[in-house]
Amino acid sequence: MDVSEKQALAFELFADPQIVDFDFGGGAGGGKTITVTEWAVLQCRQYPGIRIGIGRNEISNLRRTTIQTLLYETHPLLHVRESDYKYHDLINPRVDYRNGSQILFVDLAYAPRDPNYDRLGSLNLTHTIIEEQGEVRRQAKEVFSSRKNRYLNKKYNIVGKHIGTQNPATNWTRGEYYDPYAKLVAINGNEDYQKWPIVNDEGEAVHVYMPDGRRLPAYRAFIKSLATDNPFLSQNYIEELKSKPLAERKRLLKGDWNYYHDASTMFKRHMFERTASLKDAVNYGSCDPSLGGDKCIFTWLQGIDWTETVEGKAIEHSRRHVKEVVELKIPEGTKNPGDFVGAEFIKFCRQRKIGYQNAALDVVGIGQASLEACQRVGFMVQPFRAGTT
Repeated sequence: MDVSEKQALAFELFADPQIVDFDFGGGAGGGKTITVTEWAVLQCRQYPGIRIGIGRNEISNLRRTTIQTLLYETHPLLHVRESDYKYHDLINPRVDYRNGSQILFVDLAYAPRDPNYDRLGSLNLTHTIIEEQGEVRRQAKEVFSSRKNRYLNKKYNIVGKHIGTQNPATNWTRGEYYDPYAKLVAINGNEDYQKWPIVNDEGEAVHVYMPDGRRLPAYRAFIKSLATDNPFLSQNYIEELKSKPLAERKRLLKGDWNYYHDASTMFKRHMFERTASLKDAVNYGSCDPSLGGDKCIFTWLQGIDWTETVEGKAIEHSRRHVKEVVELKIPEGTKNPGDFVGAEFIKFCRQRKIGYQNAALDVVGIGQASLEACQRVGFMVQPFRAGTT
């Protein structure tokens, strides 16, 4: 089959058993979806009976995008006939192949009734894929990807893979994938991809057991993919991306992760730099409530304070890093938006074990009403006023 140079590189890296966690990122139109669906179908063809999970933040988006690509582009390219599979358009859709392999489509949206994603616990999968990985919560990725290596991997000596696709975004995926990639690019200059050893939050190296019994380091990788890397893409689509406003043009055409620098944002880019793991970290939360054109933003931070004695002098240190940023959508016609924001901020904090003593709310604008909504139920959030000292 015809593939681009970037797709060929992706298939080569997918075949490396030591690379177990990928982010296939960059701009729009780089061929990410068709690449991962081709890989999934090829795996299903090669290993009868395996089961691959493909997730996204909402199942409706999978139906409109990935499933359409799989059925009407990937299958014809790989000469998969209608008699070779059956598509079941269920609440959780799936594709069954004649050799017993399956591709399951999974809704990874956050549900307040299931904050720990326990509904994913029954999945036994060979590999996992998340489309638009930056849209899902990090916990969703961690729980979903933990379901790989659980279905026929031992029979076929397959090392389970997790692959995510996405466009640049300011969220947990940047610190997890892009920042380590960018640091390595600065050292060796290879912008196509980078890989680095996986280390858990306690600093312990993660390993892969090979079929011959060897225990080798496991790697995470980032592959950069742009519309200009895709020779099969319409030139008019690239021209369309060129017509977008600067921020979207930088993000979608150039794959620039530093696309968004807005003086009105509460948290600047430097606050998203990944830091080392923090033992005994404390959770902090903040709320920047807004209506109209501005965004209503909740932020979850973790940090630690400690004292170091240097030459007899006590030096205070403080370290903070952003764990998650959530944009709250205020429904049109909400009668008391301040009360709505206050209730949602309390929920946000409680789900992340943030006490009110470590929560702050900007009281400018509707913030005062949000503050009062919190205080009425005993959540004595700390008020502050943006723009003052």
